[in-house]
Amino acid sequence: MPASKNSLPAETELLALHALEGKGKAGDWLTRVFRRMPASTGAQAKVLAAHANAARGLPLHWVIGPLEEPMAQSNAWIGQIREWFDGVAPLIRALPLRWNEKIYAVLRIETDRAPFVWRNGNRRETPWFNGSIVQGAGRSELLRLLVPSGRLPIFEAVEGELVLYRNMEPGTSRRMPWRWSLDSTWFLLPQGEQRIVIPSIRCRVEPLFPGNPPPLSGPADLHLSADARSTRVRVIDASVVAEDVGSYFMQAYGTASVGEIDASQPLALATTFAVVGHDTAATLRLELTPLPTREDHQVARWRI
Repeated sequence: MPASKNSLPAETELLALHALEGKGKAGDWLTRVFRRMPASTGAQAKVLAAHANAARGLPLHWVIGPLEEPMAQSNAWIGQIREWFDGVAPLIRALPLRWNEKIYAVLRIETDRAPFVWRNGNRRETPWFNGSIVQGAGRSELLRLLVPSGRLPIFEAVEGELVLYRNMEPGTSRRMPWRWSLDSTWFLLPQGEQRIVIPSIRCRVEPLFPGNPPPLSGPADLHLSADARSTRVRVIDASVVAEDVGSYFMQAYGTASVGEIDASQPLALATTFAVVGHDTAATLRLELTPLPTREDHQVARWRI
């Protein structure tokens, strides 16, 4: 079933939640958090133009709030901020997000029509976002705008199963009483002509176990392997190397901290694939369906 026009895409929701929870990494500069609605002034429009230009075609996410009327406030701000752009402004879509019983606005900002030119009266400028500094784009920045970074490949989970066990390893059962394993098959669709390289050390799998409070999962060990049916997708030196469309296998193993787990509830699975040569990673949030356990030592079982 297609997503509602008022629903958050899974990638956008996961990035916003990670930003609010403080899980964003240093490289996640494409996502920003504002505690209140930004001003619709020329100075703020210049920041938006700089951020959108530096994104080089990749989407931005601004998370704002909590707000009393997130959609009304966001739509009013979007209409006002456009007035500060010369010609084309970034396409901005406002969507609501509930977190910790409060409502936030998530602005998904498309940047594929860069360069964006900020204007104030007769003044025109192509700004650039360099870390935390907004400055005018120099020759090197303008060249980068003319050669935008390629779009990330499309990832789709074909099938998979996650099983939870009691951790019986000596010395770890009290601190990490749960142990889990994931076996999954993934389909990869490149969005251009370039070779795709995905190192396993730059990927992440995080089960979001149901419970009260929800158990926290430790870092997972990931293993990638080739699918013999896909001759153009190989695994070399613990990295997926894709010349064309195809599938590959991913196994993940990890532990979880104290907490009781409700095995009858669906399980959310957050995955991140960092592609070499791209400024941002592909993130997906999957909903797994509970299944009956097959063996006595299994505590819970879910499938993609």
